[in-house]
Amino acid sequence: SLSLSLSLFLSYLSHIVNMSYPVLFLLFTIIIHISSSERIVVSDPDRSKNLIMKPGEGIKTEQVSLNTITCQFTYEIMGGGTSEEWVFSIQEESDGSKYKYACSVGRDTGSYLLFKKWNFELKGSEIANFEVTDSDGVVDKAVYVNGKHSIETKPKWKGGLSHLKVESVAAEVKNDLK
Repeated sequence: SLSLSLSLFLSYLSHIVNMSYPVLFLLFTIIIHISSSERIVVSDPDRSKNLIMKPGEGIKTEQVSLNTITCQFTYEIMGGGTSEEWVFSIQEESDGSKYKYACSVGRDTGSYLLFKKWNFELKGSEIANFEVTDSDGVVDKAVYVNGKHSIETKPKWKGGLSHLKVESVAAEVKNDLK
């Protein structure tokens, strides 16, 4: 039924735009493929990974990489409670003239885990912007310290962390075509 409707639509469209049915079908297929491929989430273990955050397991380090940029998250969760699933990812963002990287670790639904301490390091670029949230919202900057390449907890840290997003300094897009 769907293929018959699509055939009738393409046949009608080919008469309107004066194209042959096979050429129009090929063009339509390419457009469908391109638009659907933008919605596909590729599971690349270097760019994104699911983390099982378990209380009381000691100090753990995870990292994700893309091109020359690596995001590293080292943490220790206090004992007690059950595990949670978190997502740790890196993405490249570009406006055509500049690009930057965004690293994210956390979960959308908030977290009940208490972190004894954590450290985030951005290798290959400097940190331009970041946001630390817990289940109550944005965390006060007085409880962690940030430098050009890292963010880490201070002794004042109260333990709550739900999400951390870090953006790199924007760099010019190199255009090798001349």
